[in-house]
Amino acid sequence: VRSSAASDVYKRQIIELVREIRLTKAIQIMCEGNHSMAEITSKVGFLNQSYFTASFKKKYNMTPTQYIKQLKNETNKS
Repeated sequence: VRSSAASDVYKRQIIELVREIRLTKAIQIMCEGNHSMAEITSKVGFLNQSYFTASFKKKYNMTPTQYIKQLKNETNKS
């Protein structure tokens, strides 16, 4: 039983790490320029745009669209 529980924890940690890497890559793509949300979702390996948006919002406390708007506002101010 312990082995199974430890294995589950390890799997969850790997899943979280992969998600973290994908979300970081999504931000890099957003910074590059004008990409659709579907394109970004696909490029970073999420199969579902809704899940991508929910994961992004959970980590960054804003949706990807809100992040892009904020990024554009900051760029226009410089």
